[in-house]
Parts: sequence; C-alpha cells; structure tokens
Amino acid sequence: MREIISPVALKELVAANAICSALVIGEDGAYFVTVKYGMAEKVVGARTRQGGVKEREFLSLDAAAKYLRGIGIRRFDVDESRFTGLKKRASRPDRAAALKAAHEAAAYDKWFREQVQEALDDPAPTIPDAEAKAHFAAKRAALRKQIKGERGPA
Repeated sequence: MREIISPVALKELVAANAICSALVIGEDGAYFVTVKYGMAEKVVGARTRQGGVKEREFLSLDAAAKYLRGIGIRRFDVDESRFTGLKKRASRPDRAAALKAAHEAAAYDKWFREQVQEALDDPAPTIPDAEAKAHFAAKRAALRKQIKGERGPA
C-alpha cells in the first residue's frame, strides 16, 4: 500500500509551492492522484466513515483533474497503462428515493406558494371572520335539520 497524504496537508504544500509533480494514475477501475514533494511521493487520501484514512478514488479522469485544479495544481501527468475501465458502482436506490421525495416536496412547495399568492391577489372583497362563522353555522344547522328530517323521529 502506498503512503497517504491528507488533503489538508496537500493544500498546505501547494500553498507553500512545495509540490514537484502530480500524477493521475488509472488502475483497478478508478483514478488515484499521487504527488511528489522533496524525496517523498504519496497518494492523496480521504477520510472513511469509520474515521480512518484510505486512498481517495476518483470516478473519472475529469473528477481527478477538477480536484487538482481546485487545490491549485494546474500541471500534472496521467498514467493509464494499468487502467482496466471504470468499476461498476453499486446502485443507490436509497438516494433515488431521497431525490424523488425532494423533487415531490419542491413541486408541492411551488404549488402551495402559487395557491397562497393567488389568494392574496384575489380582488374579491374579504369577509369578516364573525360573518363567515355565522354563515357556516347556519349551513351546519340546515344540514342537521335535513338529516333529522330524513331519519324521522328518534
């Protein structure tokens, strides 16, 4: 296993202009970034969920290049001599469900806001609360009377 450098340490070395070279290596279905500074050569690491550190895998050459540009490395070499094609990644049905729920929530939010705005923009006169309560109390009373009339005497 290759020695690993943390992303934080790498950024500090880039800021200090101490990186001699960078190499993107394609192997085992993924891309890895190695950097050379002084006499040391290390692969860029990433934290694991368990708190450890492992070699950072990039899904594509573009992703590795974007990472390097993002930390300030504009010049690097590429070695794909051992590249066998990208790994088949496991599907993530949980993420698909989460994205679907997020889209549904956004669509509902948009609809709800449109309904509220439509109500606010309605030019019809407003009805006082007491008047609305009295109107619907009368409607309920009429319905109760109608229901009692259909059932006959109790």
